[in-house]
Amino acid sequence: MKPKAPTNSRPWHGLLHPSSVIVFIIFAALTLLVWWKQVEHQRTLLSRHTHDVCAQAAQRLQARVESRMRAANVFARRWSTHGSDFSEQRFTAFATVLHSELPSFHSVRLVQPPQERDWLVPAKVDSDWALLGDQRQRLLLEARASARGVLSAPVVRRQGGASFFGALRLNRGDRQLGFLVVEFRAEHNIRAVFPRPIRREFLISVRDGAAPLFGLPRGTVAGSAEAELTATQRLTLSNRAWTVTISPRQEQVAFSSWSASRWVPLLGLFLTLGVSLLVHLLTRRIALYRAAHRLALAEVAEREQAQAALKCSETRYRSIFNSTTDGLLIIDHDDRIIEANPAAESMHGYAPGELQGRSYNDLIVPGNTRLYDEFKRQLEQYGTVTLDSAHLGRGGRDHRRRGAGDAAGLRQQTLRAGDRHRCQRSAAGRLAPQDALAQGAGGPGGGASQGLARPPR
Repeated sequence: MKPKAPTNSRPWHGLLHPSSVIVFIIFAALTLLVWWKQVEHQRTLLSRHTHDVCAQAAQRLQARVESRMRAANVFARRWSTHGSDFSEQRFTAFATVLHSELPSFHSVRLVQPPQERDWLVPAKVDSDWALLGDQRQRLLLEARASARGVLSAPVVRRQGGASFFGALRLNRGDRQLGFLVVEFRAEHNIRAVFPRPIRREFLISVRDGAAPLFGLPRGTVAGSAEAELTATQRLTLSNRAWTVTISPRQEQVAFSSWSASRWVPLLGLFLTLGVSLLVHLLTRRIALYRAAHRLALAEVAEREQAQAALKCSETRYRSIFNSTTDGLLIIDHDDRIIEANPAAESMHGYAPGELQGRSYNDLIVPGNTRLYDEFKRQLEQYGTVTLDSAHLGRGGRDHRRRGAGDAAGLRQQTLRAGDRHRCQRSAAGRLAPQDALAQGAGGPGGGASQGLARPPR
């Protein structure tokens, strides 16, 4: 039975193999996990960057305000302790130098409550001192008790923005000379703390308690972003407590969002599909290889069975060929003897193996070669030949017998090499060699007998 070629006996061969589906699910899960980790990593970096910027900005803001207050304190000591001229002209000269050297001060003024003196530098500057109202007296009282000066609460300006004031006492010994009041514009000073790249990335809000001091963009309340992305830093400035709040702008939040990292799932999906398809193709190829292997094993088994049957047939043929009392010769198309059974060798007086390789013409009686050629022609034409045998034995002895199948005569069957199987069938069926020849001959590869040939009647 011939084995069948491997075919797609399973429906999943045309679709997806279960292993490729499993690989797809695993890789899809890994893609989502990587996507989630990527987003979390971006948000962690943004949160860390926000907290770092907030801490550094708070430190710079505190250092800026405190350094300006120390500079104003130095000016107050020099003006009140050097010389005896406490006129407005001398104050204006000192204050002009202070204002020009430190642009952080929007205005510088000297306030003497008992005499109600109020000297302002620059003289025509737009100051918000009057907006403090009743807070002015409280500020001056706090400044009298402080050696390093105090700060006021923020004042919201009509044009927008806020201002705050710093007050320091002016003493010469036990003599009270008044108070030095410096005015800060919150927007100018706080903007200087935050470089432009930081202002483009973050929303910034500075508050003094509940009062807004600064917002960027103006009016913005930082902290509207997600809580984990918002940083808050508290700082203490003299008698005030400020809070700096920074949160990333929406563009920065979107950059670390799921949609910003959509290239991760797209790439992951592409790789997942590729790997799944590869696994599917490999699995299918393995299945085909296994089917081909089974087919090869079946073919090998069939070939081994055929070889065993052939060996059995060969053994049977060899047994008949060697044991029959009929003389059998096997010749090729060049009339050379390939094999001769013991009976044929005995009939012709040759030792075992001596006939093998000889020309068949050596066994024809001289003068019958032409008749042998005619015999082969008639055998090819008619397929059956009745003959008289004329054999030459060893030493040129003439063995003549007449008729085919004569039990008392010397019978010898000569076969072409291509009709060996027909001889096997004839011998196995207990047919006389001449009958086997007559039945099996049918062309150039048919049987032929030594001797003279005559056409059938």
